[in-house]
Amino acid sequence: TLTFTADGRAVVSAAKNGSVMVWPVGDGEPVRLPPRTPDPVVVLAPSGDLLTLSDDGTAHQWRADGELVATYVHGSPITGWTLSTVGRLFALAYADGSVRVWE
Repeated sequence: TLTFTADGRAVVSAAKNGSVMVWPVGDGEPVRLPPRTPDPVVVLAPSGDLLTLSDDGTAHQWRADGELVATYVHGSPITGWTLSTVGRLFALAYADGSVRVWE
C-alpha cells in the first residue's frame, strides 16, 4: 500500500512483511511504525491519523509521528472498511458477517 497523508506532507507505505513507514515529502527522516501484523492495509483518516488493518481482525490507530493511539480487536478477519466524513468514526466489516463502528 502506498498513499499520501491528508495534508500531502508525507507518503505512507505498507509492506507485506508488516513494516509501515511515513516518508516526509522534502526534508526529514522517515518514521517507522512498530510492526504489528503482516501485510497491513493503511487507511488515512481526514484527521491525519493512520489506521493499519490486518487479516487477524486487529486495527491500530497511529499519529503520523509513530505514536500508537489505540488498538481495536474483534477476532475475525477484516474484510472491508469505511471512514466517516468528519474523521472521528470508522466502520470495519468482518468475515464473521459483523460490522463494528469505532470512535
